[in-house]
This record gives sequence, structure tokens and C-alpha cells, in this order.
Amino acid sequence: INSDADISRTLSNLGIVEKELGNFDAALTYYMAALSKIDEKTDLKAAGKIYSNIGIVYKHLKQFHKSLEYYQMPLKISEDLKDSLGISRAYSNMASSYNNMEMLDTALYYFKISNEMREHFGDKLGLAIGSASIGDILIKRKDPDQALYYYEKAMKLYLELSDNDGYATTLASIGKMQFAVGKYQKAYDSYIDALKIYEKSKKREDIMSICLDISDV
Repeated sequence: INSDADISRTLSNLGIVEKELGNFDAALTYYMAALSKIDEKTDLKAAGKIYSNIGIVYKHLKQFHKSLEYYQMPLKISEDLKDSLGISRAYSNMASSYNNMEMLDTALYYFKISNEMREHFGDKLGLAIGSASIGDILIKRKDPDQALYYYEKAMKLYLELSDNDGYATTLASIGKMQFAVGKYQKAYDSYIDALKIYEKSKKREDIMSICLDISDV
């Protein structure tokens, strides 16, 4: 007979599948059922992962206050477990929610704390994602010079990781920034460079998106 912990893992995995398929209501049903099968006081790490996944679902549903509420739960768990990497991930998720709610100063604060922690751990991928996210916020705050600094930092890390998709996405963000400040030729060049990478990886949605950007130049 499967233990409650095994059943919870199975339900959680089903939630992940439904989330990836875009069936968010079904994903929530599975995640809530998974939570009901574990002892949240003893199986803290498992509970934290489920809470984070629920937060992601609510983000996709654009219920950002609800998303933040569930992102804060794994933060408390990680603090109790003295799990610094878990804390940095929770900060990053919370920053994403604050960004979605246009609370830019708070989002920037949590992204920067998360990045400091990730740099300490040598978490290059997390640091690259966080740096690009900071760049996005600085664009909203109309600070393109600082945004470029963080975008270039992200690109350097993506290059070290051979993460072509991350590199291309950051190039596209730089293109949008250059277009916004009237540097149309530079924007065009950035878009074309990003398009070449997307074409190699056959990322159809990204190819379509970047082609629309190019048509605007």
C-alpha cells in the first residue's frame, strides 16, 4: 500500500503535468489534494515545493496577490530549515509577484537580495534570470543605462552556461530597450541576432514574437 507521502508525490506530479498543459484549474485541484496527504509540520520541503507550484499557477491565472501569498509560505519553511538556497528562490518568486503588481521598488529589493545570495552560492542560472528580471524592472523605471548593465551581466552568465535560449531572450529585451530610446538600427541588430538563435533551436513562438518586433523597427 502506498504511503500518504507517495500519494502526495503522485498527485503533485499530476499537478505539474496539468500546469505544463495549461490546465490550471486541474493543476490546482491536484496540488491541493497533494497538500492534504502530507503532514505539513514534518514534511516541510515537500510542502514548500507544492506551495511554490500553487503560486506559479496563480501567477498564470493573473491572481498575483494569491500568487504572492503562496510564495511567502515556502519562504517561512526555508527560514525554519535554514535553507539559504530555498530562501533565495522564494525571494525571487515574491519579486516576480511584486513586479506583476507594479510594485517595482519592492520587486527590485527582493530580486537584488536573491541575486546576492545566488552569487554567494555560485547559482549562475538563477543569477542570470534574476539579472535579466532586474533589467526588465529598470526599463519600467525608465533607467535604460542601468538596465543594460544587468542585461549584459545576464548575457555573460547565459554564455558561460551555453544557454542559447536565455541569451536570445535577453538580446530581445535589449532590442526592445534600444527601440524604446530611438536606437532603431541597434534594436534591429539585436532582434536579428536573437532571431538567428531562435531559428537554430526552432522556437516557433519566440520566432513569431521576434519577427513582430523586427517589423516594428
